[in-house]
Parts: sequence; structure tokens; C-alpha cells
Amino acid sequence: GISGSKKIRDAIHAAETARGKLSAQYLREVTVCGGLPVISTIRTLLNSGDKIRRVDGIMSVAMSYIMFRVSPPPEIARSGKFDEECTKGAFHGDIGNGIGKACSFSQAVKEAVAMDLTEKDVSHDLSNEYAACVLMVLAKELGLDRNVTTEEIQKKSEKV
Repeated sequence: GISGSKKIRDAIHAAETARGKLSAQYLREVTVCGGLPVISTIRTLLNSGDKIRRVDGIMSVAMSYIMFRVSPPPEIARSGKFDEECTKGAFHGDIGNGIGKACSFSQAVKEAVAMDLTEKDVSHDLSNEYAACVLMVLAKELGLDRNVTTEEIQKKSEKV
């Protein structure tokens, strides 16, 4: 898809522009942010003349969850039973009495995997490969460098 190799991205771009308004449309919403309407929102803003100066957000729900578990904020809500069910037993406790305290990185990763928050190969999340793919898609939509690669983005990012 559009987070793949330059050859694939160029082929998609060619299909999208080959026949003007009758060209194919590649539906991107499922490629970033869990299918939230981020891409269509960006397109709507740009088409209405708005300028986007900055994009803030969580690029990887898996990394967000892992960092939350390793260093949780104070005064968080209690939802241990829900979390235990979601993690199929990988998480035990209550947010107010256990999860509110930091856990090990490996425990947080186990929980994220059990909750299906990670890619099938968790190294894609831990190496920022997944986040790099998301950023590449967003960069393309914003009209930034079409030739940027996930590898270049990864090299410039911090890794866990």
C-alpha cells in the first residue's frame, strides 16, 4: 500500500492521476490512526484553503499503551476488571491499585500484545517502523516529500 516501497507508492499515485477526475481513488483511512477519518479531514482542510502547520497525536496505540504502563499518570481511573478481560488475563489488578504503579517494559509489551494493540511482529512497533509508515502517509497527504521512505523517518526517530 501507500506505506510500502517507492515503486508501489508511485504506481498508486499513477492510478490516482491517470484519468483526471475518473481516476482510481485509494482509500487511505484504514492505513493510519486506526481508521479514524484523519486523511479525509486533512484533505477537507487543505481543499478549503486551510494550511496545516503541525500534526500532533498518537501515531502508535501500542507504544502509547506501553509508555502509559511503564510510567502511568497519577490519579487514573479504576478499570482493572475491564483491563483483565481485554488482556485475556495478561493484566491483573486495578488501575487504582496496581496499574497506577509502573510495571516493567516487558510486562507492558505482554499486555499490549494480549490486547491486540501491536502489529503481528511486535518489533514493527518497538522499532518505530509502524509509526514511520503512518508519518509517511501523513507526509504524502500534506504534500511533503513524496520520496521520503520509512527507513529515513526511522533513522531520525528515537527507538525504544
